[in-house]
Amino acid sequence: MTTQTSIRDNEARYTLKAENTWFHFQKLDIEFGQELKDLIDYYTPIVKTIEPGSMFNIVGAFIEKDFFPKYFNGSEVSSVCSVVAPRNSVGTIHSDTMIVDEATNQAACLALQIPLWGTENTDTIFWESSDPEPTLRKTTEGSQGRHNKKINEMVMEKHEPGYLIPKRYLCKEVARCSITSPYLINVGQYHSIANHNETQRAVLSVRFKSDPWHWLS
Repeated sequence: MTTQTSIRDNEARYTLKAENTWFHFQKLDIEFGQELKDLIDYYTPIVKTIEPGSMFNIVGAFIEKDFFPKYFNGSEVSSVCSVVAPRNSVGTIHSDTMIVDEATNQAACLALQIPLWGTENTDTIFWESSDPEPTLRKTTEGSQGRHNKKINEMVMEKHEPGYLIPKRYLCKEVARCSITSPYLINVGQYHSIANHNETQRAVLSVRFKSDPWHWLS
């Protein structure tokens, strides 16, 4: 499915148009070493301060002067987000906002997902949908807004990135994985999280200004 909805009518910097519908996810065999350890050590204490019930949070963005890391494995980073699923939860099916690479005019749809804790016995599920009118939800709505509003205003000025949410009964599962090691996933495709544990599940989701397709074998 390719969704034509766009947040902005006249600008293409941010889009909800799905790209590369053939790709859902791939486990990475790259040895990131100290670079990965530094990223986890930097953001784990920050993620632990996030209040329960706030699932998605932008914890760092390139517009901040002290943003870390500016590059990861040679690719320029645009944002670092936390995705925290409550215990025994089934998440909403959605697709994420994608940043359009001004140099290539291609939507950056890949996210490097890194497990922090509680990712065993959990699933990231990918879906196809026949819903012609999915709902648009901004990340500043609800509990997420308390954490994301400042950074969203800096990145988007008066426009907030958001999600497309299709009706679940119009969705069909096509693939699933468990983020127990670093993965690249396509957040431009409909996906959701299922946590079958009695504890939280937390991952970092690193987005790039240009997709690192060359990381895939």
